[in-house]
Amino acid sequence: MRYIFALILLLCQLVNPCLAFDIKGRLDLKLRNVSNHDIMRTQFKIYRINDDSNDIYSLSTRLESAAGEFTFRDVPIDTGLNQTTYFALHSSSLEFNLKPNRILIEVIGSGADAEPTVKAYENKFGREYFPSPDILFPETLKPVELDAEGRITITVMNKQPIRRYIIVRNPGILSSGPIASILNSRLKLAGVITVIMMFVFPFLLEKLDPETAKAVRQQKFEKANAKYLTKDKK
Repeated sequence: MRYIFALILLLCQLVNPCLAFDIKGRLDLKLRNVSNHDIMRTQFKIYRINDDSNDIYSLSTRLESAAGEFTFRDVPIDTGLNQTTYFALHSSSLEFNLKPNRILIEVIGSGADAEPTVKAYENKFGREYFPSPDILFPETLKPVELDAEGRITITVMNKQPIRRYIIVRNPGILSSGPIASILNSRLKLAGVITVIMMFVFPFLLEKLDPETAKAVRQQKFEKANAKYLTKDKK
C-alpha cells in the first residue's frame, strides 16, 4: 500500500510539477525583540499573481517568535525548470510603519528534485502586481536582501511616528478636570499647599512641641486682651 501511494505522488508530479514551498520572513525592530502585543497587531499576507486559474491564491500569517520570524507554509509553486511563480507580500501593523510594506516575491523553479530560488523586490502602493513578464520594458525594482536563512527582512521606518489608535476617553481626575488643572499649574499648586499648611501647622505644632504651641496661644491671648484694654481706656 505504501509503494502504491508513493507511485501516485510520483505520477502527480510528472503531470503537474507543483510543490508546496515555505516562504520565510523576519521583522526586525532593531532596538528590541518582538513582544506579544506586537504579534497580535502585526499581520502578513501574500497573493499569488500572474496565475492562470480563476481562483486567486492568498495566505495570511503572523509573527511566530520574539526574533520576529514568520513563515508562509505549504505555498504552491511551479517546480519546473526556470518556471517562475510570483507572489505579492503585504505587511500591515497597527503599531509600526513597516518598510517595505509591498514586496514582490519571485520563486524560480530548479526542477522537481532541486530547491527553488527565491528573490524579493521592493514594490510600491498601486504596483502590487507589477512587473509582469508580459511587459517588454518592466520597471526596475530594488532587490530586498535575504538573510543567511533565506528570510525576507522587513524593518521599521525611523522617520515615521509609531501609530497609536487607542485613546483613553476617561483618563481620570488626575489627568483632566479641576484637580488636574491645579496639579498642572505651579502657582495653583503652591497656593493650595499654603492654605493646607495654614490649617495643618497648628495641629502639627501641638503634637511636636506642646510648650511652644502653648506659648503661641498665650501670646495670641495677650494680644487680644491688649486690644480690649486699649479700647476701654479710650
